[in-house]
Amino acid sequence: MKKIVLQLKNFIADDFEWTSYLWTLVFVASAIAINYSINFERNILIHHPYKSVVILRFFAYYSVAWFAVAIPKLIIKKQTKLLSSPEFWAKILLFLALISFTSGFRFNAQWFSFINDPLTRTYVVKLTTQIKCLLVYTLPLIVMCKIFDRQQQGIYGVNRNFGNGKTYLKMLLIVAPLIILASFTPDFISAYPRYRAWQFESLAVMSSYLSTAIFEMLYVMDFAMTEWMFRGALVIGMVAIMGKEAILPMVSVYVFLHFGKPLAETISAFFGGYILGVLAYTTRHIWGGVILHSGIALIMEFMGLFQFYVMGMHR
Repeated sequence: MKKIVLQLKNFIADDFEWTSYLWTLVFVASAIAINYSINFERNILIHHPYKSVVILRFFAYYSVAWFAVAIPKLIIKKQTKLLSSPEFWAKILLFLALISFTSGFRFNAQWFSFINDPLTRTYVVKLTTQIKCLLVYTLPLIVMCKIFDRQQQGIYGVNRNFGNGKTYLKMLLIVAPLIILASFTPDFISAYPRYRAWQFESLAVMSSYLSTAIFEMLYVMDFAMTEWMFRGALVIGMVAIMGKEAILPMVSVYVFLHFGKPLAETISAFFGGYILGVLAYTTRHIWGGVILHSGIALIMEFMGLFQFYVMGMHR
Protein backbone atom coordinates (compact mmCIF):
# COMPACT_ATOMS: atom_id res chain seq x y z
CA MET A 1 0.00 0.00 0.00
CA LYS A 2 2.82 2.42 0.88
CA LYS A 3 4.39 1.79 -2.52
CA ILE A 4 1.18 2.71 -4.35
CA VAL A 5 0.72 5.85 -2.25
CA LEU A 6 4.30 6.81 -3.02
CA GLN A 7 3.74 6.26 -6.74
CA LEU A 8 0.69 8.54 -6.67
CA LYS A 9 2.51 11.16 -4.61
CA ASN A 10 5.53 11.19 -6.91
CA PHE A 11 3.40 11.38 -10.04
CA ILE A 12 1.32 14.28 -8.75
CA ALA A 13 4.44 16.13 -7.62
CA ASP A 14 5.93 15.73 -11.10
CA ASP A 15 2.80 16.35 -13.17
CA PHE A 16 0.68 18.81 -11.22
CA GLU A 17 0.32 22.40 -12.34
CA TRP A 18 -2.69 24.54 -11.62
CA THR A 19 -3.77 25.56 -15.11
CA SER A 20 -4.40 22.20 -16.78
CA TYR A 21 -5.69 20.53 -13.62
CA LEU A 22 -8.09 23.38 -12.86
CA TRP A 23 -9.27 23.47 -16.47
CA THR A 24 -9.88 19.70 -16.44
CA LEU A 25 -11.84 19.96 -13.20
CA VAL A 26 -13.96 22.87 -14.49
CA PHE A 27 -14.63 21.19 -17.83
CA VAL A 28 -15.57 17.81 -16.34
CA ALA A 29 -17.65 19.38 -13.55
CA SER A 30 -19.53 21.51 -16.10
CA ALA A 31 -20.17 18.46 -18.28
CA ILE A 32 -21.48 16.53 -15.28
CA ALA A 33 -23.77 19.41 -14.29
CA ILE A 34 -25.16 19.74 -17.82
CA ASN A 35 -25.68 16.01 -18.27
CA TYR A 36 -27.47 15.46 -14.99
CA SER A 37 -29.62 18.57 -15.34
CA ILE A 38 -31.05 17.57 -18.74
CA ASN A 39 -30.07 13.87 -18.78
CA PHE A 40 -28.20 14.49 -22.02
CA GLU A 41 -26.91 10.97 -22.57
CA ARG A 42 -30.30 9.28 -22.21
CA ASN A 43 -32.64 11.97 -23.56
CA ILE A 44 -30.62 13.36 -26.47
CA LEU A 45 -27.47 11.45 -27.40
CA ILE A 46 -28.91 7.97 -27.96
CA HIS A 47 -32.21 9.09 -29.50
CA HIS A 48 -32.08 8.96 -33.28
CA PRO A 49 -34.04 6.83 -35.76
CA TYR A 50 -30.81 5.63 -37.41
CA LYS A 51 -28.63 3.61 -35.04
CA SER A 52 -25.50 4.19 -37.13
CA VAL A 53 -25.90 7.91 -36.50
CA VAL A 54 -25.90 7.24 -32.77
CA ILE A 55 -22.42 5.74 -33.11
CA LEU A 56 -21.23 8.89 -34.91
CA ARG A 57 -22.78 10.99 -32.16
CA PHE A 58 -20.85 9.03 -29.56
CA PHE A 59 -17.64 9.57 -31.53
CA ALA A 60 -18.19 13.33 -31.46
CA TYR A 61 -19.17 13.12 -27.80
CA TYR A 62 -16.02 11.27 -26.69
CA SER A 63 -13.83 13.34 -29.00
CA VAL A 64 -14.98 16.50 -27.25
CA ALA A 65 -14.25 14.86 -23.89
CA TRP A 66 -10.70 13.87 -24.91
CA PHE A 67 -9.56 16.84 -27.02
CA ALA A 68 -11.06 19.48 -24.70
CA VAL A 69 -8.59 18.31 -22.06
CA ALA A 70 -5.72 17.08 -24.24
CA ILE A 71 -5.26 20.17 -26.41
CA PRO A 72 -4.97 22.65 -23.49
CA LYS A 73 -2.67 20.21 -21.71
CA LEU A 74 -0.38 19.96 -24.75
CA ILE A 75 -0.40 23.74 -25.19
CA ILE A 76 0.51 24.33 -21.54
CA LYS A 77 3.27 21.72 -21.73
CA LYS A 78 4.45 23.15 -25.09
CA GLN A 79 4.02 19.82 -26.86
CA THR A 80 1.73 20.89 -29.70
CA LYS A 81 4.15 19.39 -32.24
CA LEU A 82 2.52 16.06 -31.39
CA LEU A 83 -0.53 17.26 -33.33
CA SER A 84 1.44 16.81 -36.56
CA SER A 85 2.25 13.16 -35.77
CA PRO A 86 0.39 10.58 -37.93
CA GLU A 87 0.86 8.02 -35.14
CA PHE A 88 -0.84 10.36 -32.67
CA TRP A 89 -3.92 10.73 -34.88
CA ALA A 90 -4.03 7.06 -35.93
CA LYS A 91 -4.01 5.90 -32.33
CA ILE A 92 -6.38 8.33 -30.70
CA LEU A 93 -8.95 8.29 -33.51
CA LEU A 94 -9.00 4.49 -33.52
CA PHE A 95 -9.27 4.27 -29.74
CA LEU A 96 -12.11 6.80 -29.62
CA ALA A 97 -13.83 5.06 -32.55
CA LEU A 98 -13.74 1.71 -30.74
CA ILE A 99 -15.21 3.22 -27.56
CA SER A 100 -17.87 5.03 -29.59
CA PHE A 101 -18.84 1.90 -31.49
CA THR A 102 -19.35 -0.18 -28.35
CA SER A 103 -21.26 2.66 -26.64
CA GLY A 104 -23.52 3.37 -29.60
CA PHE A 105 -24.00 -0.19 -30.83
CA ARG A 106 -27.70 -1.09 -30.58
CA PHE A 107 -28.10 -3.77 -33.26
CA ASN A 108 -27.80 -6.96 -31.22
CA ALA A 109 -31.45 -6.88 -30.16
CA GLN A 110 -32.47 -7.27 -33.80
CA TRP A 111 -30.15 -10.21 -34.39
CA PHE A 112 -32.05 -12.47 -32.02
CA SER A 113 -35.60 -11.68 -33.11
CA PHE A 114 -35.85 -15.32 -34.29
CA ILE A 115 -35.94 -16.49 -30.64
CA ASN A 116 -39.63 -16.89 -29.91
CA ASP A 117 -39.52 -16.80 -26.13
CA PRO A 118 -39.28 -13.11 -25.09
CA LEU A 119 -37.52 -13.87 -21.80
CA THR A 120 -34.86 -16.05 -23.45
CA ARG A 121 -34.38 -13.43 -26.17
CA THR A 122 -33.89 -10.70 -23.57
CA TYR A 123 -31.36 -12.82 -21.71
CA VAL A 124 -29.34 -13.59 -24.85
CA VAL A 125 -29.29 -9.89 -25.78
CA LYS A 126 -27.99 -9.04 -22.30
CA LEU A 127 -25.19 -11.59 -22.65
CA THR A 128 -24.13 -10.34 -26.09
CA THR A 129 -24.07 -6.79 -24.75
CA GLN A 130 -21.48 -7.88 -22.19
CA ILE A 131 -19.15 -9.43 -24.76
CA LYS A 132 -19.28 -6.74 -27.45
CA CYS A 133 -16.18 -4.97 -26.07
CA LEU A 134 -14.23 -8.23 -26.22
CA LEU A 135 -15.28 -8.75 -29.83
CA VAL A 136 -14.70 -5.14 -30.91
CA TYR A 137 -11.49 -4.26 -29.03
CA THR A 138 -9.33 -7.36 -29.26
CA LEU A 139 -8.16 -7.52 -32.88
CA PRO A 140 -7.75 -3.73 -33.46
CA LEU A 141 -5.72 -3.26 -30.27
CA ILE A 142 -3.46 -6.21 -31.07
CA VAL A 143 -2.89 -4.92 -34.61
CA MET A 144 -2.29 -1.34 -33.45
CA CYS A 145 0.20 -2.50 -30.84
CA LYS A 146 2.06 -4.63 -33.38
CA ILE A 147 2.27 -1.69 -35.78
CA PHE A 148 3.27 1.12 -33.40
CA ASP A 149 4.34 -0.42 -30.09
CA ARG A 150 6.24 -3.63 -30.75
CA GLN A 151 8.81 -2.64 -28.14
CA GLN A 152 6.21 -2.73 -25.36
CA GLN A 153 5.91 -5.74 -23.09
CA GLY A 154 2.57 -7.37 -23.83
CA ILE A 155 -0.38 -5.66 -25.50
CA TYR A 156 -1.16 -2.30 -23.89
CA GLY A 157 -0.80 -3.45 -20.30
CA VAL A 158 -1.87 -7.06 -20.81
CA ASN A 159 1.36 -8.79 -19.82
CA ARG A 160 2.88 -11.11 -17.24
CA ASN A 161 3.64 -8.34 -14.76
CA PHE A 162 1.13 -8.91 -11.95
CA GLY A 163 3.02 -6.84 -9.36
CA ASN A 164 1.25 -5.63 -6.18
CA GLY A 165 -1.73 -7.96 -6.62
CA LYS A 166 -2.21 -8.37 -2.86
CA THR A 167 -2.07 -4.60 -2.39
CA TYR A 168 -4.92 -4.09 -4.84
CA LEU A 169 -6.99 -6.65 -2.97
CA LYS A 170 -6.35 -4.70 0.24
CA MET A 171 -7.52 -1.53 -1.51
CA LEU A 172 -10.67 -3.37 -2.56
CA LEU A 173 -11.35 -4.31 1.07
CA ILE A 174 -10.97 -0.65 2.04
CA VAL A 175 -13.58 0.60 -0.43
CA ALA A 176 -15.99 -2.31 0.13
CA PRO A 177 -17.65 -0.77 3.25
CA LEU A 178 -18.30 2.44 1.31
CA ILE A 179 -20.03 0.48 -1.44
CA ILE A 180 -22.10 -1.41 1.11
CA LEU A 181 -23.26 1.87 2.68
CA ALA A 182 -24.04 3.34 -0.75
CA SER A 183 -26.15 0.29 -1.60
CA PHE A 184 -28.88 1.56 0.75
CA THR A 185 -29.38 4.77 -1.26
CA PRO A 186 -32.27 5.14 -3.74
CA ASP A 187 -29.92 5.85 -6.68
CA PHE A 188 -28.05 2.60 -6.07
CA ILE A 189 -31.20 0.54 -5.60
CA SER A 190 -32.65 1.89 -8.85
CA ALA A 191 -29.48 1.06 -10.82
CA TYR A 192 -28.21 -2.24 -9.33
CA PRO A 193 -27.91 -5.11 -9.79
CA ARG A 194 -27.39 -4.88 -13.54
CA TYR A 195 -28.66 -8.45 -13.76
CA ARG A 196 -31.99 -8.61 -11.98
CA ALA A 197 -32.11 -12.32 -11.44
CA TRP A 198 -35.68 -12.27 -10.15
CA GLN A 199 -36.87 -11.21 -13.61
CA PHE A 200 -35.37 -14.36 -15.13
CA GLU A 201 -36.49 -16.97 -12.59
CA SER A 202 -38.83 -18.55 -15.15
CA LEU A 203 -36.11 -18.76 -17.83
CA ALA A 204 -36.73 -22.04 -19.65
CA VAL A 205 -33.21 -22.81 -20.86
CA MET A 206 -31.42 -22.83 -17.49
CA SER A 207 -31.80 -22.28 -13.77
CA SER A 208 -31.73 -18.85 -12.19
CA TYR A 209 -28.44 -19.67 -10.45
CA LEU A 210 -26.73 -20.68 -13.68
CA SER A 211 -28.08 -17.73 -15.66
CA THR A 212 -26.85 -15.36 -12.94
CA ALA A 213 -23.41 -16.98 -12.83
CA ILE A 214 -22.98 -16.76 -16.61
CA PHE A 215 -24.07 -13.13 -16.74
CA GLU A 216 -21.83 -12.06 -13.85
CA MET A 217 -18.83 -13.83 -15.40
CA LEU A 218 -19.31 -11.93 -18.65
CA TYR A 219 -20.05 -8.74 -16.71
CA VAL A 220 -16.66 -8.98 -14.99
CA MET A 221 -14.97 -9.66 -18.31
CA ASP A 222 -16.55 -6.51 -19.70
CA PHE A 223 -14.94 -4.51 -16.90
CA ALA A 224 -11.59 -6.08 -17.72
CA MET A 225 -12.05 -4.93 -21.32
CA THR A 226 -12.86 -1.43 -20.08
CA GLU A 227 -9.57 -1.40 -18.20
CA TRP A 228 -7.77 -2.61 -21.31
CA MET A 229 -9.16 0.29 -23.32
CA PHE A 230 -8.96 3.11 -20.80
CA ARG A 231 -5.89 2.28 -18.74
CA GLY A 232 -4.30 0.14 -21.45
CA ALA A 233 -4.87 1.87 -24.79
CA LEU A 234 -5.65 5.44 -23.66
CA VAL A 235 -2.85 5.52 -21.06
CA ILE A 236 -0.14 2.96 -21.84
CA GLY A 237 -0.79 3.18 -25.58
CA MET A 238 -0.78 6.99 -25.71
CA VAL A 239 2.06 7.40 -23.19
CA ALA A 240 4.44 6.23 -25.92
CA ILE A 241 3.60 9.48 -27.74
CA MET A 242 2.36 11.90 -25.07
CA GLY A 243 4.03 10.75 -21.88
CA LYS A 244 2.12 11.46 -18.68
CA GLU A 245 -0.02 14.05 -20.53
CA ALA A 246 -2.22 11.11 -21.61
CA ILE A 247 -3.80 10.61 -18.19
CA LEU A 248 -6.09 13.64 -17.73
CA PRO A 249 -7.73 13.28 -21.19
CA MET A 250 -8.40 9.61 -20.40
CA VAL A 251 -10.06 10.60 -17.13
CA SER A 252 -12.35 13.01 -18.98
CA VAL A 253 -13.54 10.34 -21.43
CA TYR A 254 -13.93 7.89 -18.56
CA VAL A 255 -16.26 10.29 -16.76
CA PHE A 256 -18.31 10.76 -19.94
CA LEU A 257 -18.60 6.97 -20.17
CA HIS A 258 -20.39 7.00 -16.80
CA PHE A 259 -23.08 9.51 -17.76
CA GLY A 260 -26.43 7.80 -17.27
CA LYS A 261 -25.25 6.07 -14.10
CA PRO A 262 -25.87 7.37 -10.53
CA LEU A 263 -24.26 10.77 -9.95
CA ALA A 264 -22.06 9.53 -7.10
CA GLU A 265 -20.67 6.81 -9.36
CA THR A 266 -19.85 9.35 -12.08
CA ILE A 267 -18.06 11.64 -9.64
CA SER A 268 -16.10 8.72 -8.21
CA ALA A 269 -15.11 7.78 -11.79
CA PHE A 270 -13.10 11.01 -11.96
CA PHE A 271 -10.97 10.17 -8.96
CA GLY A 272 -10.91 6.42 -9.57
CA GLY A 273 -9.99 6.88 -13.21
CA TYR A 274 -7.15 9.21 -12.27
CA ILE A 275 -5.72 6.84 -9.66
CA LEU A 276 -5.95 3.81 -11.93
CA GLY A 277 -4.45 5.82 -14.78
CA VAL A 278 -1.46 6.82 -12.66
CA LEU A 279 -0.97 3.22 -11.53
CA ALA A 280 -1.09 1.98 -15.12
CA TYR A 281 1.41 4.67 -16.10
CA THR A 282 3.86 3.78 -13.34
CA THR A 283 3.53 -0.02 -13.50
CA ARG A 284 2.88 -0.44 -17.24
CA HIS A 285 0.18 -3.03 -16.61
CA ILE A 286 -3.60 -2.94 -16.13
CA TRP A 287 -4.02 -5.74 -13.59
CA GLY A 288 -4.48 -3.43 -10.62
CA GLY A 289 -7.38 -1.76 -12.39
CA VAL A 290 -8.84 -5.11 -13.41
CA ILE A 291 -8.77 -6.35 -9.80
CA LEU A 292 -10.26 -3.17 -8.35
CA HIS A 293 -12.78 -2.45 -11.09
CA SER A 294 -14.04 -6.02 -11.38
CA GLY A 295 -14.10 -6.46 -7.61
CA ILE A 296 -16.11 -3.28 -7.08
CA ALA A 297 -18.53 -4.33 -9.84
CA LEU A 298 -19.12 -7.71 -8.22
CA ILE A 299 -19.67 -6.17 -4.79
CA MET A 300 -22.21 -3.78 -6.30
CA GLU A 301 -23.97 -6.67 -8.00
CA PHE A 302 -24.01 -8.70 -4.80
CA MET A 303 -25.38 -5.78 -2.79
CA GLY A 304 -28.05 -5.16 -5.40
CA LEU A 305 -29.17 -8.78 -5.10
CA PHE A 306 -28.96 -8.49 -1.31
CA GLN A 307 -31.21 -5.42 -1.35
CA PHE A 308 -33.85 -7.34 -3.28
CA TYR A 309 -33.77 -10.82 -1.78
CA VAL A 310 -32.93 -9.91 1.81
CA MET A 311 -34.05 -6.32 2.33
CA GLY A 312 -37.06 -6.55 0.02
CA MET A 313 -36.16 -3.51 -2.09
CA HIS A 314 -37.20 -3.11 -5.78
CA ARG A 315 -40.50 -4.77 -5.04
